Amino acid sequence: MSKTAPKPLPHRSELLRFLAYDPTTGHLTARIGSGKRRAGDRVDRPMTNGYRQVCVVGKKVYAHRVAWKIMTGEDPPILIDHKNNDHGDNSWTNLRECTHTNNLMNAKTPKDNTSGVKGVTFCAWTGRWRASIVYKRKVIRLGRFDTVEEAALVRRAAATALAGEFARHT
Repeated sequence: MSKTAPKPLPHRSELLRFLAYDPTTGHLTARIGSGKRRAGDRVDRPMTNGYRQVCVVGKKVYAHRVAWKIMTGEDPPILIDHKNNDHGDNSWTNLRECTHTNNLMNAKTPKDNTSGVKGVTFCAWTGRWRASIVYKRKVIRLGRFDTVEEAALVRRAAATALAGEFARHT
């Protein structure tokens, strides 16, 4: 599944005419008051999926994409990763360009995981812990181990080797 690029955002100067971005907090605020909104009011709103959105030229867009455009002056890349996995944290140090693989490597441990370690499952057939990792849409089997700690160690090493700064272990 490949994502298509969203429509380009307005020019940076146009965004800055109406919005202010605080790179430390990640908040977008209004520069000009209108209706009920006053200058200085926060305009990015939370969504049910954890991201924040803002209305730009009558269209709702992700706040992290607007932050990217304001900070760089360039249209944002197709994928932007939130380093700490908090999609509502749009502080500049938390945002980085990524590939689809990078984004998946930084994903949280699935909620149905019973081992407590990403990529480690118990194999009832052998009575051992199995470590694996998915990289570039391929499952890489890392082996079976007597303890969950051994499997976790191997899985973490593989994630760090393959994904570097994008490796998430929890």
